[in-house]
This record gives sequence, structure tokens and C-alpha cells, in this order.
Amino acid sequence: DKKEAKELSQFFDGQIVIVSSVNQDEKKISSTRIRQAIKEGRVADATKLLGYPLSTRGIVVHGNARGRTIGYPTANLAPLDRV
Repeated sequence: DKKEAKELSQFFDGQIVIVSSVNQDEKKISSTRIRQAIKEGRVADATKLLGYPLSTRGIVVHGNARGRTIGYPTANLAPLDRV
């Protein structure tokens, strides 16, 4: 909003550029919307909103070895980021 930008210019000496929102499905793409998709387990939606695959980092830690019971290797991660 131009009014808010003008008010901000009273406290900030730098150049202010108003950037139009980017929308998907008629809704603004925002970090809040991306975090909500991740929180709800909608990783494919988060990937679409980000424009690239979601990634996270962590340290592999010992788990309950449940992957062995289903014949599928698994890894337990202690997250290094807030995801």
C-alpha cells in the first residue's frame, strides 16, 4: 500500500520499492502460506508455492529400527532447522 510506504519513508532513508504480490490459485503466495502447507504435510503444495523442491537438514539419529520390520530402509533426522 502506497500510504504505508510513505509512512515508512519517514523512518528509513533508503529507497522504497513497492512490489506487487505473486498469486497462485487466486491467493497471495506468502511465507505463512508455505509454512502452513508444510505443517499440514502438504509438501507438494509447498513445492509449488516455493517454485523449487522443499528441503531440510538434520543429523541422522538412532530410531526404533521399524524400517527393518517392513523391509524398507529409513532414516531418523534430528532437524538442524525449524522445519
